[in-house]
Amino acid sequence: MKSEIQWSFRDTHLLGGQEHLAQVKDMAACGQHVMIAPNHVKLVKSNIMTALPWKNDWSALNRLLTDHGLCFRTVLRFDAEGGGETPAQLRAYRFSSLLMRWTLKRYIDKPIGLYLNHYCNPMEVKASIKRLYEGAKATLLRQSVFIYPFGNWFLPGSESFDPAEVMAAGGTAFEGTQNRLKYDVGVKRGMAQLSIRFQVPVLPIYGTYKDRKWQFIVDAPIPAGTTDDSLALTHLWLARQAAMKRTIWG
Repeated sequence: MKSEIQWSFRDTHLLGGQEHLAQVKDMAACGQHVMIAPNHVKLVKSNIMTALPWKNDWSALNRLLTDHGLCFRTVLRFDAEGGGETPAQLRAYRFSSLLMRWTLKRYIDKPIGLYLNHYCNPMEVKASIKRLYEGAKATLLRQSVFIYPFGNWFLPGSESFDPAEVMAAGGTAFEGTQNRLKYDVGVKRGMAQLSIRFQVPVLPIYGTYKDRKWQFIVDAPIPAGTTDDSLALTHLWLARQAAMKRTIWG
């Protein structure tokens, strides 16, 4: 079995929520798993460079979770940004996507891969989302699912948790990209839909890079059954994230 990436060249600090990680570990021992739902942080503006593990929060957060005994399967985007209508653009997109998938699968054990570039093949996107549901259903019988609700990375402290700004198309940005800017920054409520469909709690985590170190706060799990409305659950997640962000950034 491949080991998850453990790369992190910076200090990682858990500022609060150790008891919540312990709670999730105890729940897992009883067969109850969760949707791990953090925000999404990068250290560089370039979307290409962001894919490198040491340029984003994934490796630091992965190490934090595994160090606290959590077992999970990661949802990852397997396709690159870009694409387009010309043959050259399509070839570049396909090549970049193959390279990204090959790199990620070398270091991450059995990820659930998503293809979300609607400009290239909408049918492929729909099939990818179907595989997400199937993979999450099977995974949650044995371990948690680690998924980023945001559609893109944000620079440290720059993300907005205001629903009026980030709930593009009511959180259905997985299903369309009529407004590309809103699609990129919008919260995707697929996390909430999975939680409700499979009746599993959501574990909100806020992470950022400040004072030359990764800093994380873990909030209490949002219990399964809190609401059967995925939009309401997404709003609740946003409120939890905003409160944790204020703890670090004021």
